[in-house]
Amino acid sequence: AYDYQAALLLAKEIKDFISPTAMRMLEAAVCRIQLDQQGYDKALQGMELSWIPVKMTKQRQIFEYVLNLRIKMLQGNYADFIRGLTPVVVDLFVMCLKNELRIEVDDFCERSGQGVWMISIARMEADEQGRKILTALRHQSQTSEIREGPLGSIHILWLFKELVGTSDLVKQMVEIRTVEQRVRNIAAHEIVSVTDTWLYKQTGFHAKDIVKLLEQLVLCTGIRVQKKDWDAYDSMNQDIIRALV
Repeated sequence: AYDYQAALLLAKEIKDFISPTAMRMLEAAVCRIQLDQQGYDKALQGMELSWIPVKMTKQRQIFEYVLNLRIKMLQGNYADFIRGLTPVVVDLFVMCLKNELRIEVDDFCERSGQGVWMISIARMEADEQGRKILTALRHQSQTSEIREGPLGSIHILWLFKELVGTSDLVKQMVEIRTVEQRVRNIAAHEIVSVTDTWLYKQTGFHAKDIVKLLEQLVLCTGIRVQKKDWDAYDSMNQDIIRALV
């Protein structure tokens, strides 16, 4: 049931009956569900085994995060699922911006001391690419004043709307941002029972539909994944089961 921490605790109670290989596999699975890439790699070090379909560091991080949200959905952990949307939506939009429009974040942002991307007017006014971006943001925001502050998904959506117009990708970006916007504050600040029915009433999407939107966006980032890669956790489970028999 994707509860690897519980599985590992149970395995330790009967460790005399569990092979060292199976224990390491369970340890790796715990690290993976916790998004601990270093721990995962360390647990499987020296073993000719890997369940990670995407190898490049940043792409791996994003893909594994989306897989993690998919597992939360399958477990019915909808509150954590919703709370986890915001950071990955921004990252997916940033990667789509680079892959589809050849625009880098540092064309119009600067890093803060805390490593947060901040909208920078000075950076945009410094060259032709930046001025083009600034004009697009101003036109979409319907104001000549663009506030400097943390980069949000809305800024990237404005760029796509201005520079692309109508497309399937823009439609998907609008949908996922609308979902995130409608439910994130409620789930974060109010005591509510977050169920799949509640999600549908708030957004018009079931959790599986939201996951599908995330999967479609991943394909537009340049991350190369196959259909079977979305079942990577199930493949991992089967390998662990075989090692336990």
